[in-house]
Amino acid sequence: MRKIMILVWVALLALVLVYFYSNIGRMPDRMAVHFDAFGNPNGFQTRDLFQSTFLTFIFITNVISAALFLSIGFLPTKGLNIPYKSYWLSKPELKEGLNQRLQAIPTILGLFLNLVILITEQIIFQSNLPDYPLKISGTLALVIMVLWMGILLFTVFRLFTPPRDA
Repeated sequence: MRKIMILVWVALLALVLVYFYSNIGRMPDRMAVHFDAFGNPNGFQTRDLFQSTFLTFIFITNVISAALFLSIGFLPTKGLNIPYKSYWLSKPELKEGLNQRLQAIPTILGLFLNLVILITEQIIFQSNLPDYPLKISGTLALVIMVLWMGILLFTVFRLFTPPRDA
């Protein structure tokens, strides 16, 4: 399961980057990058500033998630505050399973952030190109993000639920 989540995370990151680079060249020199509650643009940037800012944001969010993923094994178990802690630390194999489950959290965070970035790209690109082929409403984008967040939170809670016979 962990490997599949990592592969999906990397694939979604690749999709974010491919989508970004396939559209950034078509953007106007001055782009709408922020919108009010009704979808009207109220913040603008140059294309170059947007490109550098957005790529920096993508890089930082994914590096932080990856660093968290890699550092999970070094956390002292004494300071962990997790449900059913005594169960998860009762046997070496359960403790290893706990580490894998803890590593799923930054993976899930990376997945969520990359989806939000992808949807943000979509909103910005469709707002700056009137003939953009695929358009989604801000409401639909918000619904997708909330549903995705709910699925990911449910997954985190399921990860730390011990078996019924425990």
